[in-house]
Amino acid sequence: MTSITIVVGTRGLPTHASMQLNESGQTTYFGFGPQKTWSNHDSKFDVLRSRIGESPIGRLDAEREFDYVDAGHYTVKSFTIEIPDGQGDAIRAASDEYIKDHPKYDFLNQKICTDYVLYLAQKAVPGSDLSRLSRLPNRLAPQLAEIAKSGNGTFTPFETFVPPGGLPTHVRASKVDTGLAGLQEDRNPPRFKSSDYTGTFDQRFSLH
Repeated sequence: MTSITIVVGTRGLPTHASMQLNESGQTTYFGFGPQKTWSNHDSKFDVLRSRIGESPIGRLDAEREFDYVDAGHYTVKSFTIEIPDGQGDAIRAASDEYIKDHPKYDFLNQKICTDYVLYLAQKAVPGSDLSRLSRLPNRLAPQLAEIAKSGNGTFTPFETFVPPGGLPTHVRASKVDTGLAGLQEDRNPPRFKSSDYTGTFDQRFSLH
């Protein structure tokens, strides 16, 4: 069985998101983090392959614990969906293309952690459309929870409405079908922390 897990970290700033590709015997982590702790202006995307259950935090650089969602910094929620076998190659190719085109963090051009994660997730699930999901992790998490609860891949986004002479207000829009039918919220989301890293990681599993 092949699946992806979207991992979202909320609480505090900056909030964060990353994605896992779960295949037989291994997990590939697709993340994004500052070159230096809390340095969002100088950042890049990272890919790391590891044995299932091994923490990815700090593997590429012990000072860059924000590459993936660190449970030591965030309240963590995760959401998993099965994907067709063979989609792993498509996800890795999409990641390579994305990193080549967008090697650095660029908030103004919408190239941050959630842009990367949602781009890969859409590639992972044929026919999906994630364009209406929020780029803000603290909004993305409840949207994914709503999709999981629906069972059919739908959620109802909020839109800003300004009545004549009135103040802006958020109203529910029409339901949106994301194509993520079967998405489930995980009871036990990943709890990886930077403190997990012991420096004994087998570098043969690194894609960096």
